[in-house]
Amino acid sequence: MRTRQQFAASSSAAYTWCEREAEIQRLSGTDVFLHNISHTSKRGLGRCTVEYIDNAEGRAVVRMTNSAFVYSVGPNAGRNVCYMFNDSFSGDLEYVSNDLDRQRKMRGREVQCAANGAKDCLFEVDRWPRVLPLIFVPRNS
Repeated sequence: MRTRQQFAASSSAAYTWCEREAEIQRLSGTDVFLHNISHTSKRGLGRCTVEYIDNAEGRAVVRMTNSAFVYSVGPNAGRNVCYMFNDSFSGDLEYVSNDLDRQRKMRGREVQCAANGAKDCLFEVDRWPRVLPLIFVPRNS
């Protein structure tokens, strides 16, 4: 079971990575988020695409195909297995929020997983505490 410490450590690491990359690459705002999503794909963890991002509302949707974690357990694991990305995606978007002077806490969640009957893995990141559902995604899409 995941703990608050695991979330804090992973989210904090992603936030710190964004800070460093923003400075080195001279990026700001959404470009930092997109840069990290691109690097997640380059690291071989899965191919990520940003399907939706709204800085004003502090929300994003990230789709992942070819997840290394799904490959390790297979498509019929019967559970979501890519949840560790929740924390890093939330840390990334939290950095963007702070960079744009919105100072929001973010929380990510895996709403569908290719190891649990879905075609791809899908993650939603939004403000914490959550205000409204971002999108409806059928579990077996």
